[in-house]
Amino acid sequence: IGADPLEVYKGATFTDPGATVTDNVDATRTITGSGEVNTAAVGIYTVTYTATDVAGNLAVPVTRTVNVVLDPAADEDGDGLTNGTEISGGTNRGERSGGTCGWDESEQCEFI
Repeated sequence: IGADPLEVYKGATFTDPGATVTDNVDATRTITGSGEVNTAAVGIYTVTYTATDVAGNLAVPVTRTVNVVLDPAADEDGDGLTNGTEISGGTNRGERSGGTCGWDESEQCEFI
């Protein structure tokens, strides 16, 4: 089956490396992979591979785990947000573009 688990970054293209099977009698065999890897969503996905030979004999299915994770290189400010929306608190609450905030909790913040 090769590498297991595999890791792919959210938003990246996942190319299934597939699996290989050997048969000591029949060189003709069919391998089928099933399972979806959604790189738009962080998560753990499973791809299952099955194989048959020309006589219809089934191989024992094998699985590969694919972990879709956030790309740590996309986290420019180290705040743990890597979804493309980098947010920084900064030192001045009013420094955000289009937003104003007061310094004490009794004042409300308004973002426009």
